[in-house]
Amino acid sequence: MSEAPVTAAAAQMAPIQSRATAAFLDISLLALPGLLGLSAGVARAWHWMPGNEGVLFNGMIVGIVAFVLLAATQCALLVWTGQSYGKLAAQLRVVNASDGGKPTPVALIVWRTLVPGLFWTFLPPVALIDVGVGLMRKDQRCAHDLMAGTRVVKG
Repeated sequence: MSEAPVTAAAAQMAPIQSRATAAFLDISLLALPGLLGLSAGVARAWHWMPGNEGVLFNGMIVGIVAFVLLAATQCALLVWTGQSYGKLAAQLRVVNASDGGKPTPVALIVWRTLVPGLFWTFLPPVALIDVGVGLMRKDQRCAHDLMAGTRVVKG
């Protein structure tokens, strides 16, 4: 019942617009609980709502737990299917660049998700460089795709 790997020549390259849509959905989905936790934590730390510290603490915990659970399910989905929630909605899939097969979990989680995510969060200009690489290349592989040895295809 497992899918046969798609050969590199047979898989159709994902258009940059579809990739951007998928990235926007993924980032938005993760940003919502992250912003809830962050805003509650800041409000609590700076005493913006005196007397509601317990409520703010609970909001902070809920935001953090929701972010971690969503990130974990996003990574699990990526490893099992080659698709994040955004890629699932945009009908895209991540495959090995060399043979079109299933990438390793390390390539997907560490090199495509964790390392770029940390750089994008703490050094936002790196996001422009990462995406800029993809815009300049004929195969539209971004820097995180090159690091992971992956590419994004339709389907």
